[in-house]
Amino acid sequence: MPTCSSSTRRSSRGVGAWAGDDRAGVDTKTKNTGVIVWQDCENFVAQIPAFDYTDVGVIPLFSYTNEDMPEIDYFMAYFDQPFMDHLVAETNQYALELTDSGILPASRLTRWKDTTIEEMYVILALTMMMRHADKHVIQHFWNKDSLIPTPLFYKDMSRDRFLLLLRCLNFENNAKEDRHDRLWKVRKIFSELKGKFRDYFVPAQSVLTDESLVLFKGQLAFKQYIPSNRH
Repeated sequence: MPTCSSSTRRSSRGVGAWAGDDRAGVDTKTKNTGVIVWQDCENFVAQIPAFDYTDVGVIPLFSYTNEDMPEIDYFMAYFDQPFMDHLVAETNQYALELTDSGILPASRLTRWKDTTIEEMYVILALTMMMRHADKHVIQHFWNKDSLIPTPLFYKDMSRDRFLLLLRCLNFENNAKEDRHDRLWKVRKIFSELKGKFRDYFVPAQSVLTDESLVLFKGQLAFKQYIPSNRH
């Protein structure tokens, strides 16, 4: 037997009927209690609103609309000049904090020099490329052995410079620590990227949402260990 609900909450409309709705056989004088009441209902018809396709897709705010443009233009629409300025400034500032705190004579930090936007684009590109040339350790990407060569890496950046930049990569000033926000270190860039994805594209009616698991062995308060899933 089909069932329907009667409630004073409009949120229940998609699954039943609310108090005062004739379809549910409920007296219109029923007191508004806000409690869902399920009743037998043979004539209930769900009300599904029509989807508005007016503004679906890429919106005019997106600055690149040429279908023949290279992929780098799409990438730079999100990782634009202000975004990279912030990333470079915070990385250089963090490197200065590390060197001022005292370093060993053999440390790579003794050879530190401020990074630039151009160099930061290179380290982002190499980091993304690592997923397409899987190696056991980072150093192997710069291995010139004929069995496992990846010339792209040592051609564009030295191994020591990459590791040094990776050591100093920073997204937010430590002086702005917010103990009430566990994501404060990446909150600014996360909010900027999320805003750009929201502002540049409006999804259509059918949307597939999936999650991606990443292997992570560091300390994190909200990290989940799921042994049954592959990373």
